[in-house]
Amino acid sequence: MNNMHLGLESAQLSRISDSLYARVLADDELSPFFEGRDVADLVRRQSLFLAHLIDDSSEIDLHKAHAPLLRMGLGHDHFDRMLDHVQDALIEHGVPIQDATILMGRLEAKRRDVLGETHCQFNPPPQRREKSMFSRIAAVLYSVTSYSLAMASLVYMALWLVTDLVPNPLDGAATGSMTNGLLINALLIIGFAVQHSVMARPWFKEKLVRFIPPAIERSTFVAASTITLMAVMLLWQPLGITIWKLEGTGASLMLGLHAVGWMVLVSSTFLINHFDLFGLRQTWMNLRGHDYRQLPFTVRGYYHFVRHPLYLGFLVLLWAAPHMTISHLVFALAMTAYVVIAVRWEERDLSRMLPEYDSYRTQVPVLIPTGRSFKG
Repeated sequence: MNNMHLGLESAQLSRISDSLYARVLADDELSPFFEGRDVADLVRRQSLFLAHLIDDSSEIDLHKAHAPLLRMGLGHDHFDRMLDHVQDALIEHGVPIQDATILMGRLEAKRRDVLGETHCQFNPPPQRREKSMFSRIAAVLYSVTSYSLAMASLVYMALWLVTDLVPNPLDGAATGSMTNGLLINALLIIGFAVQHSVMARPWFKEKLVRFIPPAIERSTFVAASTITLMAVMLLWQPLGITIWKLEGTGASLMLGLHAVGWMVLVSSTFLINHFDLFGLRQTWMNLRGHDYRQLPFTVRGYYHFVRHPLYLGFLVLLWAAPHMTISHLVFALAMTAYVVIAVRWEERDLSRMLPEYDSYRTQVPVLIPTGRSFKG
């Protein structure tokens, strides 16, 4: 990664560094560390350090360089505050989210070098904080509404997949010609896939937060995903034609496996923070007047065995069907194809955002717990 790729010239790095130290010297917690120091020299050194960081070529002994500050009590809280100021300086000078995220990741990776130990993961750069309490409360209400509708859609989907208790069940009788049904269903799946994948990409998020408060970006993604998922289920064209229909013990065992799929899917969201995934944590932090802070990269539960247990649970519940019709088969095949593609896109984003992810993906398989490394 070089300066040309990130688009940061020496003059811009100097302005960023100057802005950074203006913030640092105005910070009551950090300013005592720099009393009596030559600010121009600090700015010059910071600009050089950022240039080395962009090139990923820094060979500075950071622990030795910060030894005087460490003797003054420099710790993780101070490091975190410095990261916050760096983020604000990067955003102030128009550094794109993706580039700023890379820089913040590399800065976080230097925590051990500076302090002698690691503590937490970097934060993605904040865009702007909502100052009005009315706006903050409105954002919370929006996220709660989005979340509630998402949960309702998942309950509806659980019924739609394996029962006839909802309008237009997946395994219902055919309502039209096979050709028209396949065409409509294909368009519905494509619409869901495009919305879900495009809105999840960093470049789209960067454009979206120019028009909406950053605190509700995730809730907006959740709301849009809920709408497209409900459209798929309500407008789906049942195709009839039973492939298999289990009875008695066979049906019970298949339903049990289906339930396991749901259990893995739902519990996986809590292992990575359910409320962050669905946008509630973002608006709660905004309500309290805090910039959003990315959760640290951790590996818990199923994530020790597969990198994407949420997707694995989804695939299990798709295929574990006591009643399998052509309609169900088409839906399962289409969504499986989407998952395979979506996982690859998500892996690329995670590798760029999380410094530890490349090491993690060489040790843990992507979807199937094979017990061996598989880099997807």
